[in-house]
Amino acid sequence: MRHDRDPPTVTIIRPRKLPAIAAAALLALPLGGLLALRRDTVIWMGEPTWIVLGTLIAIAFCLLAFRLFSPEPLMRIGPEGIAIPKLLATPLRWADIGKIQATTRRGTTGDVHDRIVFHFKHPQSVDWQSAKLRRLFGDTPQAAVAVDIGMTWPLRADDVRKVIRDAARTFAAAPVLHSDARGIRRRRWRSVRLASCAVAAMLPAVLHFADIGLPRQFSEGLALYRGGDVGAALPLLQTDARAGDREAAYILGTLYLNGDGVERNTAMAAGWFRRAADAGHGDAAYNLANAYRLGLGTPQDIDAALEWYTTAAKRGSSAAAYTMGTIYRLGDGVRRDYAKAIEWLRDAAARDFAPAEHDLGQLYREGIAVPRDLVTARDWFSKAAARGHAPARYDLARLMLDGTTQQRGIGLTYLIQAAESGYAPAQRRLAAIHFNAQGVTRDTVTAFKWISLAERSWPAATRADLVREKARIKATMNADELERAKTQIRAWRPTKDE
Repeated sequence: MRHDRDPPTVTIIRPRKLPAIAAAALLALPLGGLLALRRDTVIWMGEPTWIVLGTLIAIAFCLLAFRLFSPEPLMRIGPEGIAIPKLLATPLRWADIGKIQATTRRGTTGDVHDRIVFHFKHPQSVDWQSAKLRRLFGDTPQAAVAVDIGMTWPLRADDVRKVIRDAARTFAAAPVLHSDARGIRRRRWRSVRLASCAVAAMLPAVLHFADIGLPRQFSEGLALYRGGDVGAALPLLQTDARAGDREAAYILGTLYLNGDGVERNTAMAAGWFRRAADAGHGDAAYNLANAYRLGLGTPQDIDAALEWYTTAAKRGSSAAAYTMGTIYRLGDGVRRDYAKAIEWLRDAAARDFAPAEHDLGQLYREGIAVPRDLVTARDWFSKAAARGHAPARYDLARLMLDGTTQQRGIGLTYLIQAAESGYAPAQRRLAAIHFNAQGVTRDTVTAFKWISLAERSWPAATRADLVREKARIKATMNADELERAKTQIRAWRPTKDE
């Protein structure tokens, strides 16, 4: 590719290099595959085998990276002679070289190859680099040494000969003092390579213990489960889970908890959740915490529940952080602590968890443990509403319906969205708006539709109020209006946010 001077009196001919992008891709693709298959390999071979195998592969790729990005020189021309690292162990001295010739030779398939031949003044033994050449020629005196100029060479044989002759004239005209600078640089470069290989050797262990990598890519049990064949997947999932696959253990816990394809068994569910949680599964840790808090398949233990909720939250579970906030906000099994509640709710909200954003909005709206601030409350409600959270849309609508005309219009839109998603309080409020003509034209058909839908999911303890409201609306309707309302009720389906 290029020949430069290092130091100025040494000419180096370096090989062609792959473009940086191609070299990076050549290294990144296999390493990416190693990372992607980490969990599969651990299941197949076990953790020690994977770490040893990964360490060896990482070191090999580190050495390959040095070869690709900083290849060894093909030829070094200096005052002491000509070094050919891939062919000779020691340089050819100028005093021994009689003639340098550029020739060609015909290969076995008829193609022509460049070569440069160094003729000695007198036959002499050559210190060959490779063991094969040492076995082949041994100490037999050689009259010449030939170097093939291949595809990796940036120059043709004639050009290489000219470079050597120019360098020889330079050395003859201005001899230079020898220094140990190159040796120092070599030692530094060797230290860099050793340090890089040491870092590469540590990488697989770091990835493993930091649990970095993609989910399993090759698991027949997981594939069958995702395809809906729970019966066929069950024995395979159990085999994978016992071998250490945390995803399989988590799925088994979910199946036993819900009685999906198996007889419901909360004790079995808790056991599989524990196995998955011990292996680092965040959602399994959250479900195990739920089991301890509610006493599902395990003795009720609020301290153990809090410990597992904290673990799950550290592993990225927004639901766990939100549940911790709810526990401390309500004093559920612990002493009520609003400071901790707000801390955990903010943690969950920072992960874009809509229920936590909604709860923070409620705290600011009511002024509980924080100064009452309707603007901040509206901001939190807006964030949760933008994520499709129906209770937040309803509370945001309540705030805005009491504002200006423009705000009331926006509030009504949010109220309709919450009602259409099936949120009963929003449906009840929307029925009242249409029946009492609060900013809209009075519409008893729409009012009856929404109050009837709200009644379906309203808690039985307070449903009597809705029954009376429904009867009051119905009393103002004729038979045709009542039939149209019932048709709309039958056709209604809750909407789902994308």
